[in-house]
Amino acid sequence: MKEPVLTVRNLNSWYEEKQGFAFGKQRFTETKLTKRQVLHEVSFEMAEGEIVGLVGESGCGKSTLAKTILGMVKDKDGAVHIASGRPQMVFQDPYSSLNPAYKIGWILEEPLRLKGGYTKSRRQEKVMEMLARVGLSPEIAERYPRQLSGGQRQRVCIGVALMQQPGLLIADEAVSALDVTIQKQIIDLLLKPHEEMSLAILFISHDLRVVYRICDKVLIMKEGRIIESGTPQEIYFQPKEEYTRTLLEAAGIHIK
Repeated sequence: MKEPVLTVRNLNSWYEEKQGFAFGKQRFTETKLTKRQVLHEVSFEMAEGEIVGLVGESGCGKSTLAKTILGMVKDKDGAVHIASGRPQMVFQDPYSSLNPAYKIGWILEEPLRLKGGYTKSRRQEKVMEMLARVGLSPEIAERYPRQLSGGQRQRVCIGVALMQQPGLLIADEAVSALDVTIQKQIIDLLLKPHEEMSLAILFISHDLRVVYRICDKVLIMKEGRIIESGTPQEIYFQPKEEYTRTLLEAAGIHIK
């Protein structure tokens, strides 16, 4: 049996929120910080090469879970164990995750500079190799993010993530802002390293049809809790929770 790439056990996380209070005739205000729990006792595992779909309504905690796994949320308890390497994330909005002040070649080269051990010429060679791998022409290296289409920017983001040779990739609504044709191209691009490198992917999406097509396992999240999990066949054709049925029906998938 393969060792899990990711193990999450009894994970809880909180965000601080500011609340304003007005009092007195002069309407003085006071700001108070309060904590809001977002994740509640979340537990699951991912095996090497497995694609796990995470679905649920907006605001249910999907992105918070991704950020907590990555260590971006500090106020948490429970356990997150990653077998090897640092997981990488591909966000919904590629433009916000690319530094607009630098050319694409510099952006792709940056992970190699941080890692060390590569000469400048070898780093540039690997940039060209990655551009070809993600289906972009060499001249893209001399362009800025603002000069690319949304699909091209998302390809660059995937390239940056793959430069670091992760064992786990988190795709947070990575195709939802793209049109249908480009969505398919980006999904196919994600599936290629999955097949070649046994890359595990946590695929966060509201598109239940895509999740059914590409995922090995599905997690249903509601209000910060995993309320149901199973294979796509189990979740889509024999859902146990009424909430899961509601999600499926809202997506036009009717359960007999």
